[in-house]
This record gives sequence, C-alpha cells and structure tokens, in this order.
Amino acid sequence: MAHNKIDFPKANLNRKDRFVDQNVSQLLEINRMPIGEYLNCPLCTLEESVISIVSSIPTLRTIVCQAKTFCNKTSKLLTADESGAIYLYTMPTVFYKQLNQALREQNREALKPWFSFIRLIMSGLEKLPDVSGETIWRGISEGTGSSYFDNMTFTWWSFSSCTRDLKVIEPFIGLSSTVFAIECKRAKDVSDFSAIKDEAEVILMPGTNCHVKSLSLLHEKLYIVHLKEIFEQEQNKLQNEQQATAIATTILIYLSSFVKTASDTAVQSFKKQIKLKWYRSIRTFLDLVNNSDVTLKIEVSDLDNYDWDGDSRPDHVFHNVKIPPYSNVKNRLELNAKSSSAISSMRFKQDGGKDVAFSFKTDQWAAKAPKEKSEEVNLQNGWKAKITVGMDSGETLQYQFFKMS
Repeated sequence: MAHNKIDFPKANLNRKDRFVDQNVSQLLEINRMPIGEYLNCPLCTLEESVISIVSSIPTLRTIVCQAKTFCNKTSKLLTADESGAIYLYTMPTVFYKQLNQALREQNREALKPWFSFIRLIMSGLEKLPDVSGETIWRGISEGTGSSYFDNMTFTWWSFSSCTRDLKVIEPFIGLSSTVFAIECKRAKDVSDFSAIKDEAEVILMPGTNCHVKSLSLLHEKLYIVHLKEIFEQEQNKLQNEQQATAIATTILIYLSSFVKTASDTAVQSFKKQIKLKWYRSIRTFLDLVNNSDVTLKIEVSDLDNYDWDGDSRPDHVFHNVKIPPYSNVKNRLELNAKSSSAISSMRFKQDGGKDVAFSFKTDQWAAKAPKEKSEEVNLQNGWKAKITVGMDSGETLQYQFFKMS
C-alpha cells in the first residue's frame, strides 16, 4: 500500500509549537520528578511502543506507519525503530505536544502509557553524538523574560526542541516574546532524522539543567535570556550559593538599625524588598546592603563541598565583617531578640567592665547538617568570628565574636 508523504511546510502552527512555547508556565510550572522508571521497559518496535497511547490519538496508527516508512533507514548508528521514533516526534502532529504535556504533568501516572516510547526514542538519542559548546535557540511567544533572573537555575523535564539557526524561530517571535540563547553541552542534533530537514533541529533531553547567565531587554517586552546547560553538580552548587545569600540577608535585616525605629509593617516591607533584591541579583543585593545603615555586614562564600556522611553539603564562611562600636551591636541584638524568633541564645561576656565577646544563634539555616562544622575568621578592629553550622538539631547557625587581646 502506497503512503503519501505529508506536506509539512503548510503546518506552520505545529512547527511553531515545537520550537516556541506559548507561555512561561509551560516551562517553569512542571513536574520536577525524575522519569527513570521508563528504563524498566524493554526496547520494542515503534508500533509496539505506542500501543498504550493509541486510544488518546485516533490517527496515531497512520502517523506511525508514515514515520516508519519515511524515516532514515540508512543510518549505521540507529535501528529503524529508533530512527522512526525520532521522525515521529518531529512530525507536525499532536503527538509531540501530548508527549511533552505528559512529561510536565504533576501526576506521574499520566506518563506511564508513554514509557515504552520514551525508552525507544531515548535509546536512539543517546546514540547520537553530543552537540557541545554551541549556541542553540528556543523561544516563548510571550514577553515573560522577567520571570527569569541572573544565576537562576532550573530543570526542563520535557523534550525541548531547539534550532542551530535563529532564522527558524524568527517568524514566530514578535515584539512581546522571549528568546532563549542556550550554550549547550549534551544536546542531540536530529536534523538527519527529522521529518522536516530545513530546521537544523537539536533536542535537549528531559532532565536538562539550565543556568541563567544574563538577561537582555531588546524592546519593551522582547527579552533574550542567555542560558548555559549545566550538570547536576553545578546546579546544586549554584543553589547552595543562593541559599547562603538568603541566610545572610535574614541576618542583615535583623541587625539593621532600620529595625530600631521602624514599625512592624515597614520592617516586613523592607524584608520583602531586600529578599527580592538578592534573589534577582547578588550584585544588586550587595549594593543595597552597602547603601543601608547595617550594623553587621555579612557576605557569604560557598567553599568546596564537604562530604558529610555520604551527603555533599556546603560549608559557609562569613567574611568581610565590619563591626562598629560594640555597644550598638549589643543594643540591637537585645532589641531584636525580644520580637523575633530568628535570634536566640544571646550571650555577652565582659572583662574588667569591657565587653569582649558576644554570641547568638539563628534558626534560619534550612539544611540539616549531620554533624557540627566550625570555621574561624579574623575581622577588622581586632575582632575574631567563629561560625558553627549543625548545632544541636542541625537546623541552627551559631555566631560567636571575640575581641582579640
């Protein structure tokens, strides 16, 4: 029986949908659970891999037959079924859209019917060489680039079709859009296996981790988001640095002279403002700190990870600490401890009527360190600091400051 090849170029809307998402929620509001269960499925033929999803796509048998007929059968890398699976995914039909929707579902049960096909297409994609060090392109038809910010990290769990040629997505990008320029490491060039040969298509695999390097606004609502594909270890390190800055932010808020005179409403507003600042840009956060009347300036560095009982957890050292007249520090600590649970267990020590040391704990440490770890830092004006993580329940930080003799 003869098969007529689909006139793909006329299906521009579906081509757009594969390279350009309609809104940011299609990328950010997705299931973050790994999909490794598909590996339990045996490799099978293309026809067998879609049996459990035929009922949801009435024309699927016909589409699969066309994919098997017209796919690249000359490849020495892939089997005919693996080649057919890639061809099927790149066809401008509802198939790839429903697959990616299932990958984004919060309910993993919705993905199980797709496991056999995912097993087959992943087997083929993994055999293809990596595209590394190149910039590839993807887009969102809404100007929602402001949902991204410097140093943000995230994971895409769906198959993400990109292109090596920016001109492919230009027709679908308007003055209110977002373009991703992605520095890839492990993308897969499927142009030799795609149903449409002129798109220079590259696929990012499910579970791709991305780091926002920068964000550019070219027009009122036209953004370019520069991304770098990163490995999971790199992503964890970046997230640890962000968490460390969050901890420092909280301490700075409670030690600011702003708290001394402001109403509770104003304090909450200031806390919200400063947290937004650090989260969008650490540099902006530090600029805000430098321009504030802060008693104790704390910057955070993420040291090399320590291997604690098999878990890799960050150890944070506070440095560049500036201590003004000690009486101001003491007064503000006492004030804040009365109205906040964030600071507790304060202790002050005197020698000959002079204060020589003070310490306090905070419950703002979110990670549970399995055991105690301490670091000491030399400060200005003859002071020394000791910071201990993992105290007691493993949920606290203790700060101890000593006047050196």
